[in-house]
Amino acid sequence: MKVIIAGIVLVECLVLGLRAQESAITSVTIFSDRAQVTRTLETALKPGIQKLHLKGLPAWLDRGSVRAALSPRGGAEILDVQIDKVFLAQADDAEVLAAEQALMEITDQFADMEDELAVLTGRQKHIENITRFSMEKIPRDAATRDIPVKTYQDLVEFAATEQAAIAKARREIERRKRTLGPEQHVRQARLAELQQKNQLEQVDITVTVKAGKAGPYALGLKYLLPGATWEPEHEVRIEEGDKVTLISYARITQTSGEDWTDVAVTLSTQSPGTTVNIPELESLLVGRGNAGQVLQQAQQEDTFTAANDYFLSNGFNFNQIQGVQGGMKIRDFRGNWDRQQAVQAKVQQAFRELQQRGTTGLFQAEGRQTVRSDGNSIRVAIGSYQMTGTPRIVAAPEISLNATRTLDLQHDGELPLLPGKVGLFLDGSFIGTTEIPFVGSGESFALFAGLVDSVKISRVLDHEKSAITRGKRENKVKAYFKIEVENLGETLLDIRIADRIPVSDDSAIDVSYVRTGPKVEPDSDGLILWQVAVAPKQKQLLTLSYTVEYPVAYTAPGKSSLPAKAGRAVEQLFDLESNF
Repeated sequence: MKVIIAGIVLVECLVLGLRAQESAITSVTIFSDRAQVTRTLETALKPGIQKLHLKGLPAWLDRGSVRAALSPRGGAEILDVQIDKVFLAQADDAEVLAAEQALMEITDQFADMEDELAVLTGRQKHIENITRFSMEKIPRDAATRDIPVKTYQDLVEFAATEQAAIAKARREIERRKRTLGPEQHVRQARLAELQQKNQLEQVDITVTVKAGKAGPYALGLKYLLPGATWEPEHEVRIEEGDKVTLISYARITQTSGEDWTDVAVTLSTQSPGTTVNIPELESLLVGRGNAGQVLQQAQQEDTFTAANDYFLSNGFNFNQIQGVQGGMKIRDFRGNWDRQQAVQAKVQQAFRELQQRGTTGLFQAEGRQTVRSDGNSIRVAIGSYQMTGTPRIVAAPEISLNATRTLDLQHDGELPLLPGKVGLFLDGSFIGTTEIPFVGSGESFALFAGLVDSVKISRVLDHEKSAITRGKRENKVKAYFKIEVENLGETLLDIRIADRIPVSDDSAIDVSYVRTGPKVEPDSDGLILWQVAVAPKQKQLLTLSYTVEYPVAYTAPGKSSLPAKAGRAVEQLFDLESNF
């Protein structure tokens, strides 16, 4: 006898007979391209050897990642773990069978209605033929005998009555179809969702255990599945000008083939494919005796590669779903699938960059979560931080004529802030989005806090004081810029204005006669920062001038692209010449 409950079967051998118990997914750790799933099976064991049979796991499960453990320790031990791929003639999940039956019932109703419509069409043609024949016969009969008027009236009434009855029957059938249509879509979507998770190829795992003493035990089974990813994003709420609440979230997407219902979720920036490998230096220190361990870890990643390849080619059985629901819901699945793959590629790159700087993070989602295996994303909170920012107004007129408000912040949380999009809220109102880079614990960063509409900025090249002289060997550019900052508001504003001069990274380029007003010194990168106080309804003029001499081969009129030897200064010269 075999009883299936939630895809897990427990078979107890020897004197215990057969009975079933239920397991559940209790926790999940999500990486950039996979998830580690932990299942827990609570059972009562008696002394002796028993087999715990876990049935119906996704076919693309990473066989090399399977780990099993019993608790409490000491009373029982695991003797063997056997992993088998099972090919089914049809899905054996009770939910799938019930959904198939439910859809078949409503499909049969639609077929019956189509048959009724076909009968009505035949009946209508029959009435039309009778009417046509009778109308042609009456004039011929009238030539040989007297035809009562009532005969003609009866014919017309008969045809009208039949036509009305047929039209009424058609309307009733169409009404029934409209009523059943939404229910059919619901049943199609339900079956498609279940079939996505219940492939005809599955993995069964049999764990052989030996109990020294009777008692309750918990079998924990861990395995890796492809088809899961997450990306960080943040929300910043600014109150009273400088009080900041930063909430970090993880947006989770998975199509692993298993729903995760009411589970503990951990988010990791680590890559299991690389972190399991033993560093080469340690391998050299421990000697040849460790070579087998290195090979074993590398082999585990090879098994995941095989599992992922199989998942990518079979994870969504589109043909199977298409046949069930006529292509309606499949477009949603395909769209979710494509979006997940795009997010996964982006996040893998971002997390690799973090690892290159020796940084990883492990974040615990707040509360217990439910993540469906349909590719629809959910957002879970992974951290909240309170900060007090130093407000600042900054502008870089060469790039943008907008003045922006920023907050200088320091992150004092234990976990880092991961790079990602930030939704901005000012005094409860959404004002836009920005991004933050990676911010480690104790590091400072600046956060965009909105535009300052009361500041008007212009930056123009004064052509009367600027000139370009082209020679046979060298060009000479004298540039004179005027930057005007106007305060349209009612309060004094301190504004930081940033500009720059070309910085020569080539001995053939000479930058000289740098003048600024008010006078400030450029830094080693050529950046110039003015800190100006602009009174209400007032303007302030800033000036910047310099002279650059450079070979004519570097830039020339009519060129549509930079020369191959273009450096930082040449890039700026190319842009500068376009002003003349």
